[in-house]
Amino acid sequence: MTAKSRQAWSALLLYVGVAVALGFVDHRVRRFADHAVTAYIPEVVSGTAEPPGRYRILAPFFIDAVQGAVGLPPLITFLVVRLAVIYAALVAMHFYLRHWYDSFTAMAGTLLLSALLPLTFTNSWAHPDSMFELLFFTGGALAIARRRDGWFVAWLVVAALNRETSAFLLLLWMWDRLGTSAWPAAASRIAIVGALWAGITGGIRWARGFAHYQYWMLPANLASLRPLPANFDPYVRVSGYMWLLLSGTLVALAALGTRRVGISTYFGRSLGVACLLLATGLTISSVIESRIFTPLFPLLLPAALAGLGAVPEQRDATPWRAR
Repeated sequence: MTAKSRQAWSALLLYVGVAVALGFVDHRVRRFADHAVTAYIPEVVSGTAEPPGRYRILAPFFIDAVQGAVGLPPLITFLVVRLAVIYAALVAMHFYLRHWYDSFTAMAGTLLLSALLPLTFTNSWAHPDSMFELLFFTGGALAIARRRDGWFVAWLVVAALNRETSAFLLLLWMWDRLGTSAWPAAASRIAIVGALWAGITGGIRWARGFAHYQYWMLPANLASLRPLPANFDPYVRVSGYMWLLLSGTLVALAALGTRRVGISTYFGRSLGVACLLLATGLTISSVIESRIFTPLFPLLLPAALAGLGAVPEQRDATPWRAR
């Protein structure tokens, strides 16, 4: 076995323990640990969930199908599936970072993800789509970085069935496409893939019944920066700051890394999409649930490692292959 193979197998073994640790912390810090299986998943499957949850169908239907197949208690099934998805997301992040860095640096980046991920566990029950989102977004970003359109479309489809934040994965692909390939070919593929994404997200809303919910959240989000009243427990009182700790750390490091390698690279494009995600979350989502910024990890970690001093291989010059 070569040194590189030993490093890879060692990383896969390490991530088993890391996944268990993250899963344990995730389960223990939740105030309503069983809400997903007693209320949310059954409501999504039956079509009675409130929007936007009723449109985030992949994770609830998948977990419900697994529970029906294996016959375990619903909460145990949920926790086992969640653990498996956390592990898969860590492995996906490792191979994503390996696109630019050696195995040791990729391992360090994945552990950085693991250290910051608990900031997304705050002030919410365990939404089943969050870890799936990390896995799908990372897989899609890897396909973009490697310029594999077929794999990207597959990841985009499952991401669109899971959460509407798949729009930012699509945006990253579009931006990367326009920056690295001829306009006529890029425009036609963008139109086709964009129509596919719109068909999936629009079709879910049509099939499950379109319903409005509160969109404009900027005043509430700004108000969340004030600590909640003393009758809340201390952990919840300051939860409005968790997204700032998460995004501030990653954006600052990614900006340093992008400055090192150049704004016109993949790192620059992913930093731009991350800033759009932050602006969108601040205005039309609830930042007090910092889980909504989970896609920041695949968007910013590659550049953040460069900001910490790691030296990436320059792969952005490779053009998209004609298919």
